[in-house]
Amino acid sequence: MATYTTNYNLHQWAAENPFLRTDFNGDFLKIDTALGELAAERALIPDLSYNVYNLLLQNEYDGKTTGQKRGLLFDGFRTLEGVAQRSSALLHDGKSALVLHRSGQSDVGWGYSGNEEKAAGRSHTAVGGGLWTGLTYRIYNNVQYASTTEVHYTVQVDGKTVLTGTQRSPSAPVGSYCEDTLTFSQALPVCAGTVCAVTLETNGSFFTPGLDSAGTALGGTFHFTPVTGTSASLTSVTYALPACGGLRAWVRHTGGTAALAVKQGSLQHSLTPAAQRQTVNLQGAACTESEFTLSQALTAGDYAVVLTLSLGESDTSAVYDYGVLLR
Repeated sequence: MATYTTNYNLHQWAAENPFLRTDFNGDFLKIDTALGELAAERALIPDLSYNVYNLLLQNEYDGKTTGQKRGLLFDGFRTLEGVAQRSSALLHDGKSALVLHRSGQSDVGWGYSGNEEKAAGRSHTAVGGGLWTGLTYRIYNNVQYASTTEVHYTVQVDGKTVLTGTQRSPSAPVGSYCEDTLTFSQALPVCAGTVCAVTLETNGSFFTPGLDSAGTALGGTFHFTPVTGTSASLTSVTYALPACGGLRAWVRHTGGTAALAVKQGSLQHSLTPAAQRQTVNLQGAACTESEFTLSQALTAGDYAVVLTLSLGESDTSAVYDYGVLLR
């Protein structure tokens, strides 16, 4: 007579025990039922690794960065500290995204009128990618002698003051304008939708900024260097990782396509696209989440993440974050 297993009461035959086909069928039915129940229970368990990735990204956005983990690499691009190299076409939006543009932002001018005021401002919303390098303006001399004057400037990007200072403009003929150019101490990256604003103020009521041709705002020209591309990549800083049986990764982005790889020295392993879904990033904006896998085992060593964006038919593409989990 057969004995039975402890958990599922399956037959355990000795060499001398007779057995029947119905005994086998009964055992297999028990096994199939147990595995089905296990699969149903596992489906109810959340993907904890994915949740950990999102939790760490949310902590980063909230200023509670805990640093990279040996089993998880992630970056939400609040800063560029985690980026070792990137294509020049890939611009940081100053918030939490890197953006690739098909079209660039060129110089924008508004002309001049004969109206003046002590302080004058001007804003422009960028229509493409570029580097904002400075502006050209005019100062009107309303006194009876030629003299230089101090021009105080405030430069803002998306409402945040990024540059302030004073420039001494050259002498203007009495009763006339002198044109001058302010070159920023650093080029400021701008993406489509970035609001660029400047306010100029002179040190006296007799020297005033020239207004635009409508006489309603600062006149002159904003100078931009266009930055465009159809594909771009970034490489993260290097992290020491343990050996693992493979990788699972996610990239949240909009427009075009994203590709992911990990690099160890000169050896690069491309991850395989697994799935896509429409979701929102951690700021609540609609985006695509692309999932990737690597089934190949990796030895312990120093690794970097390589992320590539391609526009395809899109005009812009932005990447908001990525997470790579070791398996």
